[in-house]
Amino acid sequence: MDENEGRWAFPWADADEDAEVIFLTVPDDGGSEFEGAAEGPQEMMRWMEELHCVRNEQGGKLDVEKPLEGGPSVTVHDAGDEEYPELEKRAAGWREKGQRIIAVGGDHSNTEALVRGVRPGSLLWLDAHPDFWKAPGRSYAAGLRHLIDDGVVNAANVKMVGLRSVNEPHRQELRDLGMLGQFDGMLDPMYEVVAFLRDAVKPIYVTVDIDACDPAFAPGVSDPVPGGLTSREIIHIVRLCAQSPDLAALDIMEYVPARDEGFRTASLVGWLAVEALSNLPVLN
Repeated sequence: MDENEGRWAFPWADADEDAEVIFLTVPDDGGSEFEGAAEGPQEMMRWMEELHCVRNEQGGKLDVEKPLEGGPSVTVHDAGDEEYPELEKRAAGWREKGQRIIAVGGDHSNTEALVRGVRPGSLLWLDAHPDFWKAPGRSYAAGLRHLIDDGVVNAANVKMVGLRSVNEPHRQELRDLGMLGQFDGMLDPMYEVVAFLRDAVKPIYVTVDIDACDPAFAPGVSDPVPGGLTSREIIHIVRLCAQSPDLAALDIMEYVPARDEGFRTASLVGWLAVEALSNLPVLN
């Protein structure tokens, strides 16, 4: 029996210019006051292997066994680890070629660099926190503030889901900008995401700070906040976003292995990465 019988692999591109999708990991937590998110991608890849999604030693090829009917059809290039200083330039280059990006970090400041490179029309921000502090330079707590203040994204085209740790000055400012409505956080998150995808200005960037999930499902984060999304909800949200033909990029950030319990967060983050990669539609 062929050792690969019963398995499938993404149609593989050895060079990024031949790929429809770029997969990368960003083992960097230089923008956070907490340490540990830099180890997140390596531990996530180990759990992707447990899910039979393996970055093997032969050229870094990402092989996957999908527990569902069908298989992937998009061509993927595994770019491996990328450094923070190169993220904006690299993301801009990939988008100029029309390629979609799936990234796993790393602290949430990495998202700011990626968004600057992608220049999306709309941004879906899944996070317990708004990351809206006024802080100069790189900061995991100020990324969204920088993107809005610098005009990288229009505040009217940002949707926040999972938000629950907001101080009153930030809450009022977000309301004044139209980024926070009266009933935000009270509606079904799937309803909010479906409405966002329907009305969003193209292309779309989706960022998942894994602390958007409740700590019961994802304890391995720097700043856990009770009352978050369930693992089922976040899986369905990522799957739905990945299936959108308007998606330009999706990232999953802020997994901290040292704070995990029973590898619950590792398995969830690994599964989300598999969901993102295996649900992308062919566009050409």
